[in-house]
Amino acid sequence: MAHGKTWTWCELRPDVVIGFVPNNNVYCLAQDLAPFLSLYRAIEGTGAELPFPGTAKSWTNLSNDSSQDIIAKFAIFASLHPEKCGGQSFNVADNHKPSSWSQRWPVICEYFGLKGVAPPPGGSGPQPGEYVQAHLAQWKELEQKHGLQTGRVGNDRSFVHLPYGMMTLMDFDRQLDMSKELGAWGVDAIETDTKGAWWTTFDRFRKAKIMP
Repeated sequence: MAHGKTWTWCELRPDVVIGFVPNNNVYCLAQDLAPFLSLYRAIEGTGAELPFPGTAKSWTNLSNDSSQDIIAKFAIFASLHPEKCGGQSFNVADNHKPSSWSQRWPVICEYFGLKGVAPPPGGSGPQPGEYVQAHLAQWKELEQKHGLQTGRVGNDRSFVHLPYGMMTLMDFDRQLDMSKELGAWGVDAIETDTKGAWWTTFDRFRKAKIMP
């Protein structure tokens, strides 16, 4: 469609997008983990061990997270530099080095004062959606205690099986080749790590009073 026109196109291809949403989104993993991890700490106590809610296989598979900030920044760069990015597709992710849940889970849990550990042999840790549904009364207490926004858990925009799909069923290596994005971005390239992506997202959920 762009052939012969004054405009061009650019396609960005992220993996799992890590980011904040002000209202529920059925495909936001961070939105599902935020109440789960907050609730788990409130019930089980600070410092409690939390086994990864996936399998031993998904625990070690490699992938690249794609935080909303990195995606947005490269999208702006690509828009301003059609001579470098026009008419092309780019993988977009946080870091050129892939990581596994075995690296990410402890960092994610640390934000909530929990100790993220490997899944038990032959099984998995508690499923986030099921755990929250089983403790809705305690979640309501947290909402009232901390003056949180209501309606963010258990409504028609909550998909309790999303974490299972992303943390168990996606049990295959799918690391992205980031050389094209980083080559186009050049000296302006920005990368982040698990803490930079996930902790920033949780800070935003906390500021928005969606989690305590």
